[in-house]
Amino acid sequence: MQIKVFKAGSMKEAMAAMKAELGPNAIILHSKKYKESGLWGLRSREIVEITAAVEEATMPPKSPPAPRYKPSTAASNPAKNQVLPESDFISCLPQVS
Repeated sequence: MQIKVFKAGSMKEAMAAMKAELGPNAIILHSKKYKESGLWGLRSREIVEITAAVEEATMPPKSPPAPRYKPSTAASNPAKNQVLPESDFISCLPQVS
């Protein structure tokens, strides 16, 4: 079973987020409303918090995660992996007298 907490400005928004992430089979375990205060109590706003759960077998399939690395282009560009002949390498060195 997966349990998750959703916070939003209204119950409708919290329910939409819950259903989008956990699917239509999710159930609400707990809900509460509270005021989140701003600086010195000004600009306070009401927050709705939903704790929901769903069986993992009924969860909607997740999209595959994005790759965390950039694939190397060395395999696609063999010219980068070429070994220089020794004569070319030595001719690049400064001449010492």
